[in-house]
Amino acid sequence: MTSCMNNKIIIPLSKRKALVAWGGSTVFVVVGYLIFIHPENFMSIIVRNIAIVKSVGAMSMIFLVVVLLLYF
Repeated sequence: MTSCMNNKIIIPLSKRKALVAWGGSTVFVVVGYLIFIHPENFMSIIVRNIAIVKSVGAMSMIFLVVVLLLYF
């Protein structure tokens, strides 16, 4: 073994990046929840079907659960 194989790379954690990621995730889930609860408020010219809008809100909340299960 050479001496360069024993060197460890240490990457310091950034509290700012962690807070931004946490805040973005929270906004993502809250908006998904609002879309799921009140789909009629989020209908647009492109998507006029309430079931599709509601499923998008549900998928955003399911995405969080899947990510949390894979992370922990």
